[in-house]
Amino acid sequence: MRTLVIITSFIAGIVIAGASVAAQHQQQQQSAYNFVMLAAEARDQGQPTLAKSHVDRAARFARSAQDWYSVADVYQTLGYTGAAQDANQRAEDALRAPRGR
Repeated sequence: MRTLVIITSFIAGIVIAGASVAAQHQQQQQSAYNFVMLAAEARDQGQPTLAKSHVDRAARFARSAQDWYSVADVYQTLGYTGAAQDANQRAEDALRAPRGR
């Protein structure tokens, strides 16, 4: 009986840890998206310095190819072609990365 309790507790711990990692990844993606949106808004309002600050933060949170392509788009429209090229390369790398980690 004691072994069953230990195994059940162990499995519950694994499930909780897995859910925590998934929630953390979703939060990172949401944060990248939010910063891209803030950057685009600042850019559209004629505040390029603020837009650059927001897109730099988005780049810190970006993980998926979609995140990186969005970051690249904002960098490009702000005139940071080198940063845009780097972000596009990271997007391509993300597409080639093994899934399921």
